[in-house]
Amino acid sequence: GQGFILAGDCGGGKSSAAIWIIKQLCLKNYKKQFCSERKRPYTCQFIEAQRILDLIIDTWDNDSTTRYDSKKTLGKLEKVDLLVIDDLGAEYSSSFDWMLSIFLKYIKGRVNSNLPTIITMNYTPEQISARFGESDFPRLSSILTEKFQVMLIKNPVDIREEIAKNNDLFSKMSKE
Repeated sequence: GQGFILAGDCGGGKSSAAIWIIKQLCLKNYKKQFCSERKRPYTCQFIEAQRILDLIIDTWDNDSTTRYDSKKTLGKLEKVDLLVIDDLGAEYSSSFDWMLSIFLKYIKGRVNSNLPTIITMNYTPEQISARFGESDFPRLSSILTEKFQVMLIKNPVDIREEIAKNNDLFSKMSKE
């Protein structure tokens, strides 16, 4: 049930780090290096926080042709071995409280089922405390502080901008 919060500025490499972790788990599956008691491969899911909210809203729409698929996907998110929720906090608007209660349900359910979750967000640890403070959202705040280790990823440059600037360099390196 332990998890990680990868926090920091936009373009610092948080999502890339989370994807790297998923890739490592996929390599373990591929090489069949499972724990001896494990009878099935590890399952992983990378999903943007906004997409989770879109799926939830879709399940409420009786006229939706994708309603059943959305419910099925949400069910899988609760049970997947490793869930990465990308960019938590970027989707918040005037219905901030409602959205937090939705994420609390998923995060708490995964913690109670002893399933790890990785969350990426564009906040420093201090900003996380201010955003999800004890006075406003005590249950979410206590879960985040007790069950998640915050890892601050600081990068002096936006990696995406650097990749765009050095696109020729990266394409040359990939050919070698």
